[in-house]
Amino acid sequence: MSRTGSYGQSFATKLLSQDKLDEALTEAERAVALDPEDPEAMFDRAQVHLALERWEAGVADIERALELDRTARVLDDSLVDDALFSALVDWGRKVAETDRPRALAILERYLTLFPEARGSHQKDYEEWRRRLGGEQRTSWTRTR
Repeated sequence: MSRTGSYGQSFATKLLSQDKLDEALTEAERAVALDPEDPEAMFDRAQVHLALERWEAGVADIERALELDRTARVLDDSLVDDALFSALVDWGRKVAETDRPRALAILERYLTLFPEARGSHQKDYEEWRRRLGGEQRTSWTRTR
């Protein structure tokens, strides 16, 4: 069981919220080592990896957390869905600077890793597929 920072929050998550990324990673690694079958600990580590822009490691941890959660059923699906989609978009944006086909493949992982939530980001997925593929501008504008 991982130490908690406040009710319902792991110590790693508390450190992450304080922007103490190295300490958060150490704590998340410790929690995963104590219970490698705990989807919450795995997801905590994923969030730290993502904050450090270690996209591949973060997405791999989310994938493992989803596998573990098929039995445990403790993760908040919408939180995991949002974290996964955001991670794939951020990772894809970085990769698209030099390799658009790879960026599209990264984004496509959303459809395979979290198929239950396909509808929740379907519109976003289509928009980002066009953006990463170079079909649409990637800047955001505010409607007046």
